[in-house]
Amino acid sequence: MAKKAKWIDQGIVVTKVFLGLCTTERQFLREMRRLCVSPNAEWAPDNGARTHFLVNKKNMICCLVCLNPAKGKSIEAYALLVHEISHVWDHIAADLDERNPSSEFKAYGMQQLFLNYADAYKKLKKRGK
Repeated sequence: MAKKAKWIDQGIVVTKVFLGLCTTERQFLREMRRLCVSPNAEWAPDNGARTHFLVNKKNMICCLVCLNPAKGKSIEAYALLVHEISHVWDHIAADLDERNPSSEFKAYGMQQLFLNYADAYKKLKKRGK
């Protein structure tokens, strides 16, 4: 399995929020040490996912999606990504002070986030083989 988390290009919406993806607890703990933050919850439940919103000593804001999919269940992993991306989007919208974003802005933003996270997931899976 890949040792490092995959950090993600923000794409369509540029904010001060850094986006990342971990697919193992080892990656997650490594990023916690690297970012100088303490884990605020379990990395990800069995066959599930969790998004961690972190702020380190340098006031860097990170959304770290932790994905722990069932082996061989790619479609479920992508469905979990969509779920977690909705949380990431909400955080980004709040950071942008977008209280009522248009439906198209939200749809394109979430679409781009999904493409970037799906690409990161594919690369992490490939590196892990």
